[in-house]
Amino acid sequence: MAYNSVAGGREVGMGYTSPAIEGTNDSELWQQMITKARMPQMFIPVSDVTIEDKDGFIFRKMTRPDDSVICENIYVDHDNKSIRFVVVEQGRETGLTHVNALLHGPTRIEYYCQNANGERVPWHVPSS
Repeated sequence: MAYNSVAGGREVGMGYTSPAIEGTNDSELWQQMITKARMPQMFIPVSDVTIEDKDGFIFRKMTRPDDSVICENIYVDHDNKSIRFVVVEQGRETGLTHVNALLHGPTRIEYYCQNANGERVPWHVPSS
């Protein structure tokens, strides 16, 4: 997969899949993915994180290092082991969705961005 440079690193682009993850089981890794959704400041450089549990989703608001604020509705699919982060602007879902999925055989994590039609679109953020 071709990557473009973002602040000295590689960008996610059309998607990123981790190498095989060893030394943990799927259940523990899935719990860490949920923790990242609820406590992103433990994993990525954000601050002022607020979380609200809603009916069927989690609303999350956080501030990036450049002082921009991102709001998302987060949908956790326990059966398929995937988490969708739908970008919210002016109180409405935009249709732009960031997906984190736990893959099996071997265990890996995939993340990518998709539009309202479910089509993958470039995601211009660092892959690590």
